[in-house]
Amino acid sequence: MAVKNLQRDGHILIGGEVGPAGLEDLYRAGVRTIIDVRNEPGPMAAEAQRARGLGMNYVAVPMASNAMTADQARAILEAMNRHRQGDVLIHCGSGNRAAGAYGLYLGATGQCPVQEALERAKKAGLRNDELARAVRAHLATRPAGETSTRPSQ
Repeated sequence: MAVKNLQRDGHILIGGEVGPAGLEDLYRAGVRTIIDVRNEPGPMAAEAQRARGLGMNYVAVPMASNAMTADQARAILEAMNRHRQGDVLIHCGSGNRAAGAYGLYLGATGQCPVQEALERAKKAGLRNDELARAVRAHLATRPAGETSTRPSQ
């Protein structure tokens, strides 16, 4: 697939930039939702249009490569909760922010302890220490398993 630094964990794919044929490849592979955490309005708008044209869900949560606000954390968790049908790609430019979002999801949903969530995120591409600290801080403020939304029915 034409996605930079692509990693997979079950129904979640984590990666960097999506190449020109990437969305079509992802759709054929079963991905139905794109969560884009880049902070690049122009490319994000173009990708949103292409993804929606294929019938995919597209969620933009623009964030810096070294930080995650409470609103961004909440938006990521809500998007992951809302779009559980089919595979989900979380992506950014390199995979760093996407891996941070993935670690947040793992820890916030209680799939593993915080330290393991961060280790798995690092294996998936989280490289920025400031972002890792922000993810840890968000996970420290919520009980395990609380995603701030009720599961979809």
